[in-house]
Amino acid sequence: MLKTSYSIGLMSGTSLDGVDIVYVKFTSDANYEYQILYAKTYQYSEKWIGLLKEAFKKDASQLVNLDIEFGGYLGRLLVEFIREYKIEKVDFIASHGHTIFHKPEEAYTLQIGSGKEISRM
Repeated sequence: MLKTSYSIGLMSGTSLDGVDIVYVKFTSDANYEYQILYAKTYQYSEKWIGLLKEAFKKDASQLVNLDIEFGGYLGRLLVEFIREYKIEKVDFIASHGHTIFHKPEEAYTLQIGSGKEISRM
């Protein structure tokens, strides 16, 4: 039986060029296939470039606040993307967030972009 789902994915890379958002149609029966329907990169403002570039210097409470603020920002971009492309069906949204710390050799990583804040939009 063929199953179809529609997803939006968000990604922010350490290059700080912007937030990539993609709308994808997935189909599956015995195999999975996908089709990218829409994709766009939203350039960072100088404010966000500065905040993200310097985030690794922040203390824990500042990082928590940045996580919340960045999640709200991602949520607003998501709403803009949905409106711009007149998207009507979304089965799930996935966000990688933005990597602040990544030391797999020491068994830790930190991505910010509160899912709770994204979902409020």
